[in-house]
Amino acid sequence: MPEDYPEERIKVPRFNEESGFYTTPERSKIMSKIKGKNTKPELAFRKELYAAGYRYRIDYKKLIGKPDIALPKYKTVIFIDGEYWHGKNWDERKPKVKTNREFWIAKIE
Repeated sequence: MPEDYPEERIKVPRFNEESGFYTTPERSKIMSKIKGKNTKPELAFRKELYAAGYRYRIDYKKLIGKPDIALPKYKTVIFIDGEYWHGKNWDERKPKVKTNREFWIAKIE
């Protein structure tokens, strides 16, 4: 049975041009530049994993979700997510947000 939450749900504004966001083609072009494979954290982790004697597969397409690293011998998968998208040091950064505060605070929290 779901719990009743005392707080009202956070409403995140939609991305649209009226709110000062990029249009779909512009946003698409910008987002296409974001690196999704072979990031620095992935490369560092894979280097240490290999040095420790573990052999792995990268971006293993046979599994659901396409994990960053798969260790088939141990039936283990590893997903490496960057902290930028997950609110790194959010408690320190939250008061410093100057532009579009309502949107970013609601989105990251």
